[in-house]
Amino acid sequence: MQFSAGLLQKISKLEQTVHSLQSELDKAYQELLIDILTKVYNRKALTKDLNEILKKGKDRDLDMVIAVIDLDMFKEINDKYGHVAGDKILIFISNILKKTIRDGDKVFRYGGEEFAILFPEYDRKKTHEASERIRSEIESEFLRSNDIREFITVTIGFVAYDEDGTALDALI
Repeated sequence: MQFSAGLLQKISKLEQTVHSLQSELDKAYQELLIDILTKVYNRKALTKDLNEILKKGKDRDLDMVIAVIDLDMFKEINDKYGHVAGDKILIFISNILKKTIRDGDKVFRYGGEEFAILFPEYDRKKTHEASERIRSEIESEFLRSNDIREFITVTIGFVAYDEDGTALDALI
């Protein structure tokens, strides 16, 4: 009887350890999908999410649009103020994007100064309106940070899901 109780106690501790390790692994995996600078999802997360959405939506219509946002003249701003300032601008933009999108939409850092927004259940008209709202919001904000005094502008393009173009590259 005492042997069984000891064994059950050891099994319980092992289960707790496994649970703890699984939680740490899950957390590490989530961190792998986040851009360390801007704290939005990264390109790897975009690829993962798109592949999952496209796989689930193979047999039904998908209303999905991806907007790609490129910061205008970013290299010149980076050269003028330096890379630390460039990083501040990227954080500034990512914060505006996060507060401007609706629940269910996701922001990704796609490249150096490029962001993508995944709009599930959107059509072209809604995306155009959302993109214009985002562009306007960014351009209306004046970035003030120590020696930076800039209005930031962006160019936004978007593409709707097309049943013939299911690959990520085809969508982007």
